[in-house]
Amino acid sequence: MVCVAKNLGVNLNVDPVKGQILLYKFDRPRVYVVVLTQGRYVIPRQDGYVLVGSTLEYVGFDKTPTTKALISLRASGNNSCLGSSRLILLKSGPDYDRVRRMGFLA
Repeated sequence: MVCVAKNLGVNLNVDPVKGQILLYKFDRPRVYVVVLTQGRYVIPRQDGYVLVGSTLEYVGFDKTPTTKALISLRASGNNSCLGSSRLILLKSGPDYDRVRRMGFLA
């Protein structure tokens, strides 16, 4: 889209935004509906996984997962009824397509 706009002489001011997510795995469901709170979401899946997200980070094209995001997202999940659990940390937002192909997202 940016290339098309540039060819048409239109200047689109687009900046990359990194979004990190966590994926929890439970033996039995702890949440059954989507929870939205304080700019974060908790999304249960039928296979027992629960997605918690997302950060919004204006750090250019840096895809590196950060400890700060892990701590923040984990706190959001814990505060949203998940409590502590075994978790699987996925890569940051720019890897969304790869994560979707792996079956973690619809």
